Amino acid sequence: LWGVPQPFLPTAGKPALTWLYGELVRRRTSVYLVADANSYRRCERWAMETGLPLDRVLNTGAAVGRKDVNFLEALDFIWHAKLKPLAPNTRLFLTDATLIPDPTHWPSLLAPTATSTVHAPASLCELTASGDLAKLGGDVPPMVMTLAGADALAAVDAYLDDPRTGTRYTDLVDFVASRASVRAVGVPKGAGSWRWMKGEVTAGEYLEVWSKFVPGGDVRVGAGTDLRMDAGVVSAKAYARVGLLGNPSDGFFGKTLALLLENFFAETLLVTNPDPYDTSVSIVPNQMCDPLRFASLRMASLACATDGYYGVTRLFLATLRVFWEHCEAEGIKLLRTGFRVVYTTNIPRQVGLAGSSALITSLWKALMQFHGVDSTRIPPAIAANLVLSVERDHLGIAAGYQDRVVQAYGGCVFMDFARPLMETRGYGDYRSIDISLLPPGLWMAYVAQPKESGKVHNDVKARFAAGDEKVTSAMSTFASLAEDGCAALLTKTLSVFAKLMDANFDLRRELYGDAVIGAQNLRLVAIAREHGHCAKFSGSGGCVIGMWRGEGGEDMREARTREMRRVMQREG
Repeated sequence: LWGVPQPFLPTAGKPALTWLYGELVRRRTSVYLVADANSYRRCERWAMETGLPLDRVLNTGAAVGRKDVNFLEALDFIWHAKLKPLAPNTRLFLTDATLIPDPTHWPSLLAPTATSTVHAPASLCELTASGDLAKLGGDVPPMVMTLAGADALAAVDAYLDDPRTGTRYTDLVDFVASRASVRAVGVPKGAGSWRWMKGEVTAGEYLEVWSKFVPGGDVRVGAGTDLRMDAGVVSAKAYARVGLLGNPSDGFFGKTLALLLENFFAETLLVTNPDPYDTSVSIVPNQMCDPLRFASLRMASLACATDGYYGVTRLFLATLRVFWEHCEAEGIKLLRTGFRVVYTTNIPRQVGLAGSSALITSLWKALMQFHGVDSTRIPPAIAANLVLSVERDHLGIAAGYQDRVVQAYGGCVFMDFARPLMETRGYGDYRSIDISLLPPGLWMAYVAQPKESGKVHNDVKARFAAGDEKVTSAMSTFASLAEDGCAALLTKTLSVFAKLMDANFDLRRELYGDAVIGAQNLRLVAIAREHGHCAKFSGSGGCVIGMWRGEGGEDMREARTREMRRVMQREG
C-alpha cells in the first residue's frame, strides 16, 4: 500500500473514488478528474477501468508542493483550460480527494451538474444565488463545494486573476462570498461510503477495517503512515534531469550544463527481511510501473497500449547484477542480509526527463547505503558509468552520460566530455555549480499526452561518426553555449543566459529538422516565446525549460507567465 493515493484504496470491493464517481454518473453529472504529477498515472489507469474518457483526466503537472498552492494551481488549470466561458446558469460541483500517506499527493475530482468541474476544500459548502454561507461538518463527502449563478462564477474568475487574493480554499470562499450571495446545501446521499477519502482518516484506521480485503494480503505500511520511518528500511531518491545548455552534445564528446529537479523523482526502498537468516532478494512490482493484475482483459490490453511491454523490473534486475559484479571485482564486501525492493516514481513518461536512469540510480544509491559502501569506494563518476552500463551494455538501450552524471553528483553540474578524457580514463571533467547562481523563475512545461517520442529517424549520430562538417561544427557550438552559460551564471548576466537558451534550441532545430523536433515541441517553444520567455528542450523532446527574458517589470513577468501557463494547459 506504500504510495497508494487514499481515493484508490480498496473499500467494499472497489476504490473509494469509484463509489463517488458512480454516484455522480447516476446523477448524470459531467466529470473531470484533475491530478498532479504524483497521481496522474494512477488516475489514468483508474479512468480506463471505470470508463471515464482519458481526455477527462487532466494533469496540472505540479509535484511536491504545498497543498494550498496545489489547490490554486488545480482550480486555475481546470477553470481556464476547460470551463471558460461558462453559461450563467451553470452549476459546478467541486470536490477534492486527499491522499494517503503523503498529503501533498492529491488528485481532485471535478464534477459540474451541467458542464464540468473543479477542486475544493475540507468542508461541504454551496454558493447559490441567495441565502447564507454555511459549512457542514461531520461524516460528509470529501470536501465539496457547489457554485451556481453568474455572480458566483464571475467571482471565481476574478479570484484567479488577482494573485493577491491568497492560495487557500478558505481564501476562495471568503472572496466569492464577498461578491455573491450564498447558502448551505444538504449532505448528498451515500456520504458514509466516502469517509475513507477524507484526509483525517489514518492508515491505521483504514487497515483496521479493510486490510483483509487488500489484494495479496500485504498491508504493511510502516511506523505511522510512512514506510521510510521503519527500522531496517533504507531509501534513496534520484531526480529528473533538465539539460540547461549544450545538449544534445553529451554523446558527441561535447559539453553540457544540467540540473536536477527535486519535484520529480524516482524513489527506491530496501526493506530488510524480518528473518536475519533469509538472504533472499525480491522485487515488489509496482502496480503502475509493472502491472501484473488487471481489472479485465480489456484493461490488460489498454495498459499495454499505454505503457508498452517493458517496465522497471528488467532495469532493476540488470542493476542488481552490475552492482554485485562490480563489488565482487573490486573486493567490496557486501552484507548477506536479504531485502525486498519497493519503488515508485512520479517522473513524467516519454518527455526526456531521464526517468529510467533515475530509477536505476535510486536503486544504486539504496544498494550502496544498505551495504555501507561510500563514495570513496565507488566515486560518483564511476557510479555514473556503471549506471550507464546497465542500460547500454546489458539491456541494449541507447543512452548517454549526461543523465547519469548529474544524477550521481546532484544539483547543477557542468560536464566536459572531451574525447581525450573519455578515451583514456573513461569519464569526463565534471564540475558542480552553485545552484544559487541559477536564474530565478526557471520553469518547466511538458506535453500531457506525448504523440512524438523521438521515433522519427535521424542520421545525426551516423553523420558525426563519419566526420560530417555541419554536424561536428554544430556539436562544437553546443559545447561553447554550455561554457558561455557557465560564464553568464558566474557574472549574473541572466539576459545573456536567456539568449544562449534560445540559441541552443534554434541550432538543434536547424540540425535535426522540424520532422524530428515534432509539432508538439515546436508549439511549446512558440508559446513561450510569444509570451516573452526563452525556451529549449530539457532533453530529447516533449518537455521544455524556460525563463523570462527580463524585458519589463515584475508585474509584467507575472502576468505574461500566467497567460503562458494557461495557453499551454489549454492546448494540453
